[in-house]
Order: sequence, then C-alpha cells, then structure tokens
Amino acid sequence: MKRKKLFWQIYPSYLAISLVSIIVLLLISRFTFRSFYFQEKAQNLLEKAYLIEGNISSLILEKDFILIQEKINYMDKKSNNRLTIILPGGKVIADSRKKKELMTNHKDRPEILTAISGSVGMSKRFSETMKEDHLYQAIPLYGPDKKLIGVLRSSASIENLKITLFNISKQVFWEALVIVIVLSLVIGWYSKSITTPIEEIKTYTEKFSQGDYDQKIKISNNVSQEIYSLAQGLNKMTAQVNSHMEKIIKQKNEIEAVFTSMVEGVITVDPKRRIFHMNLAARSFFNLDEKKVYKGIPLEEVIRNHHLIGYIDHIFTDKSILEQELNLNNQQILQVHGTALKSLQNQVMGALLVFNDITKVRRLELHRKEFVANVSHELRTPLTSIQGYLEVLLENDLKKEDRTKFLGIVQKNASRFQVIIEDLLSLSQIEKEQDNNEIKKEIIPLSPVLGTVKLLCLDKAQKKGINLIVKVNEELNGKINSHLLEQALVNLVENAIKYGDKDSQIIISAKKTKDHLEFAIKDEGPGISPEHQKRVFERFYCIDKARSRELGGSGLGLSIVKHIALAHGGSVALDSTYGKGSTFYLNLPIS
Repeated sequence: MKRKKLFWQIYPSYLAISLVSIIVLLLISRFTFRSFYFQEKAQNLLEKAYLIEGNISSLILEKDFILIQEKINYMDKKSNNRLTIILPGGKVIADSRKKKELMTNHKDRPEILTAISGSVGMSKRFSETMKEDHLYQAIPLYGPDKKLIGVLRSSASIENLKITLFNISKQVFWEALVIVIVLSLVIGWYSKSITTPIEEIKTYTEKFSQGDYDQKIKISNNVSQEIYSLAQGLNKMTAQVNSHMEKIIKQKNEIEAVFTSMVEGVITVDPKRRIFHMNLAARSFFNLDEKKVYKGIPLEEVIRNHHLIGYIDHIFTDKSILEQELNLNNQQILQVHGTALKSLQNQVMGALLVFNDITKVRRLELHRKEFVANVSHELRTPLTSIQGYLEVLLENDLKKEDRTKFLGIVQKNASRFQVIIEDLLSLSQIEKEQDNNEIKKEIIPLSPVLGTVKLLCLDKAQKKGINLIVKVNEELNGKINSHLLEQALVNLVENAIKYGDKDSQIIISAKKTKDHLEFAIKDEGPGISPEHQKRVFERFYCIDKARSRELGGSGLGLSIVKHIALAHGGSVALDSTYGKGSTFYLNLPIS
C-alpha cells in the first residue's frame, strides 16, 4: 500500500476544516441576516401600524370607509407598505393595493386570527391577492369601550429580500472564494513549513542509512521546538555514530592490513564450513583469484582437498588446537595451525586456520640429510682405505716396494680427504658471505684474471698435452670479486683437464652481452649425456664415481662454481653434446 506524504495529510485536512468553517460561517451569516431583516421589517411594519391605529379606529366608528381608503392609500405611497383594514367578521373594508370588492373574506388568515384573539399577528406566506411572498403584521383595533372593532394589517413584499440576499450571497461567495484561495496558499505554505524540515530529516536519515555519516541537518530557528530538538538529537547521534564508525573502520583496516601483509595464509570459516575470510597469502597457496569474493561459499567448493576438510571437521568435533602438515598437488608443503573461534559465551562461531609454507624448510632438511649422508660417505671412503692400508702396514712384514706402494695409496686418499675438507670449507665460506652480503666486488680488467687462471692450470694441462687458449678483449672490465671468479674458472678448467682428451684444447673466453658478462670454458672432452646435465652442479653428484675417485675429485667443484655465480647475482649453464665436448658458462650481471 502506497502511503501518502505528510504534506498531503496535513494540507487537505487544514483546507477542509477551513472550508467547512467558512461555509458554516456563511450559512450562519445568511441565516442571521435573514432573521435580522425579518425582525427589522416586522418592527417597521408594526411601528407604522401603531402610528395610524387611532385615526383608523375613529374612522371605523364613524363608518367613513371612503376616508379610510384615502388614508391608507396615502400612507402606502409614503411608506411603500400595503395596508389592509378588516372587520372582526373577516370582511375587507379597505386595501391600499387591491379593490376591496375583489378580495375574499380574511378571517382565516393566520395573522388575522391572532389579531382577533387580541394579540399582534405575524406571518410570512404567499399572497393569493398579490401573487408573491409577503410579510404580514396585524394589530387589533378597539373602540372606546375596549370592544374589538376591526384589524389593521400592514404588509410588505419580501421579494426584494430574496434579491438582496442573492446579491449579498453572490458578493460573499466571490469574497469567500478569494479568501479560500488566499487561505489555501497560506495553509499550503504553513503545511510546507511543517513538512519541509521533516522531509529534510527524512533525506538525512536515508543518507545516514546508506553510510553517509558526515552530513548534518540544517534547520532554521523558525521551526517548532520539537523538530528543532529532534534535528539536534539526530546531529548529535550522527557525530557519535561517525566517531564509532571511524574507530571501527580504522580497526578493520588495521586488521585487514595485518591479514593482507602476513606471509602466513589465514582462512576463517563458520560452523557450516562457509568461508568468512581469506587473505592474499592463502589465495596464493591454493592458486585462487586475488580479486574474487569467496565469502559465504562453502570451503570444499573452493579448495578441493579432503585432508583440509577433515582438519576443519576435527576442530569442530574436538574443539582443540590442531597442528598438521598439508601436502598440495604442486609439491608444496604447508604447516596448518587450526583452532576454534569462540564467542564471549564460549560458543563455537567458526574455525581459524593459519598456513605456513614450509616447503623450503622441508627441502633444506632433505638436502641436509642428503648432504650429511654424502659427506659421511665421501669422507668414509678415503678414511676406510687409509685405515685398511695402515693396518696392513702395521701387522705385516712387507717388502719395501709393497710398503712404498701402500704408503702411496694412503697418501693419495689423504690428499683426497684434504681436498674434500678444503672444498667443504670453501663452499661454507661462500654461502656465509653470500647470506651476510659480505662479498666485496670492484670494477677491474678481466684479461689479467683469465691470464691468472691459465697460469694456475697450465702445469696440469701440459702434462696431458692440452693447449689452453684465452680469448678476451683487453679493454673488457667487470664488477667482480677477482678471487672468487678465479676460483670458479680454475675449477671449471681443472675439471675440463681431468676429463679432457690428450692433445686437445680448452678455450677460456669472456665477452660482454646485452645485459651480462659471459665467461665460457669450452673443452673437447667426452661430453655429458642429457640425463646428467641437470644435476652436474649438485653437491657430490658424480657421473662416473669410480673415475672421479681415481682422478681425486671431491664432487663439490661444480657446486662451488654455482654458488660463486649466485653470490655475484648470476647463474651457470651447460651446453654439451655427448661424445663431442662441453661448454660451461658462468654468467654475471654487468653492474
């Protein structure tokens, strides 16, 4: 049902009351005027009748009816009132407007009957003689002995009264119409003055309900005390609500900022497992749209992981703290901390899940275990060999040549043991300096660095008949740590020498590309098959372990090269064709 506005409730009511009041006033005025007119006319007729009462009575006693006729005719002309003389029997003996012979007996006329009875008679009725409405006043006429001798009737037409009343009513109507128009405007203005502040308050409350708390109601001082107090109260309420909302919004933004900036994923759900909140980290963990609204959607429709749903059910069932690990399909491992959200009344409102990405931690633990196992194995091998040959040397009386042979083997394994220890210490030092950002770099010419590398490896190369060739622009400079770069290039060159063919060549080169410095060590060795190329830079990874031990390698050389590249913010690469040789690349950023 459509409700009317307050203006259309006030305005028509006030206008109707005003119109009814005016109509009633007009009717009362018309009735009062009509009554006043009749009273004044009747009094006038009565007074004029009494003026000629004595003369008419004398003439009736003298039976001078002719003089009576002349007398009333004269009086009619002067007063414009009809006069009639009637005997007690009802016979008309004189009339100022009509011939007496034509007039019927008037004894049955109301005013005549009253006058004959001794009182003043008055009536308003249609005159059959004059054929119009008349007002009649009749008085009794007495002789000297107080005997009724006749009736003097004075009358006047009231047609003029009707015309006068019509003209007055017509004038009053137009005046009333003007008053009604003016009054309707005044009432409209007054109604508007009442409803306008209320409309403003209504508009204000609508904006308030939409969250606009900065506005204020501006009410003039002309309004009523009640509306003014209401407006002031609403303004005060708005200020208080605005202050509370600002605090709430600030707290919400702070909480939202905390949730958003957290590296931990946070998800809250209600008892029906519908999502209430999910921060960006959680969306990232489960590859969800960062902008989509998930609030109110069941968690199982968004994240299809039965283990996670089971964790939530466990929280709601046991109402206890939960700590588990969650393995995702992308090999990511999340540590899940869960607890029930409770109200002040200790009722469960939902569940809170916090996710920590421990993938790197678990991988590091795995690498650490593998590293410890590899180190243990690599160190145990030479130690076992040394221990075995020393026991043989101590327990047996050997020939000199056998003793020399066994001591040579012990020395060789001791040297390998020393190489492994030195490479481990070197790798540990590089990682430490990298983590603490302690690696010092400076811009220096690269040609001397490559020359030093060639010089350090020249003796080993010449023993195998391998030719070392350096290709570098004498003006090429780079921001590097010269000691670490020499160590990396020496490892690569020595590696190429170990596995290279006799009478071959190794090219040591450096050049500047668009965005990095490229160092390359190209050999003509046996090459590396594709299945081994991705793992050659791992610690202790050996393609041919027996040959590696025979050549005295530690299995850490290429891993050291990789970490030196990473310490410079660069990378390593390999291009190898099995049976045709390999090229190892060390790419360092220009600046």
